[in-house]
Amino acid sequence: AWRLLEDPSFCIDVHWRLNDHPALRSILDFEQILDESRPLPRLDSAARGLSRRHALMHACMHYFGHNRGTFRPLIWLLDIDLLWRGMNELQRTATIEAARGAGVLSLVAAGLALSHQAWRTPVEDSCLEEWLVESRHERSSWLIQPFRSRTRDLVFALRCEPDMSQRWQHAKAVFLPPREHLQRKYPGGSRWGYAGLILRRLFDARHKP
Repeated sequence: AWRLLEDPSFCIDVHWRLNDHPALRSILDFEQILDESRPLPRLDSAARGLSRRHALMHACMHYFGHNRGTFRPLIWLLDIDLLWRGMNELQRTATIEAARGAGVLSLVAAGLALSHQAWRTPVEDSCLEEWLVESRHERSSWLIQPFRSRTRDLVFALRCEPDMSQRWQHAKAVFLPPREHLQRKYPGGSRWGYAGLILRRLFDARHKP
């Protein structure tokens, strides 16, 4: 993320993908997203944003695939509520069909259920129950389970990687991050160099609430 020091409320967060979780990172195809994108003239004449359908799918995937086991802002559910309210019935039906086809109906249904509880999002309880039952065998439905441990989440993420090479790269990124990253995180350094920074990071993760 890039943040202006003179205005800390202004932040640009740049991502290589819409979602980093291996169970979700290939769900939304860039070309399809671009074809259905909407202009954002208030930002710039050339700027474009996600369609409401893709924005709602992304909001639900982000809610369940990001920050598991930590605080999730209530405003994330408000995003889901506003996107759903901004659709007509045909658009809502098309969104559910798209989520079903992409294998993330479980996340969209669970996201709408939480939004309904928090903001009274106009969606029938019977529909939510039907979608959740229908999608209970989706791989992504694992993410709506309550968080239990980082180890359990890591094992699931590794299983979602397509091959052993990417599983190794994923594990390496978790346990052996770049030296520069650790030096920024721990500016005081360690008398034992990179190995000491690794141990400090593991200790912090172990004792993180």
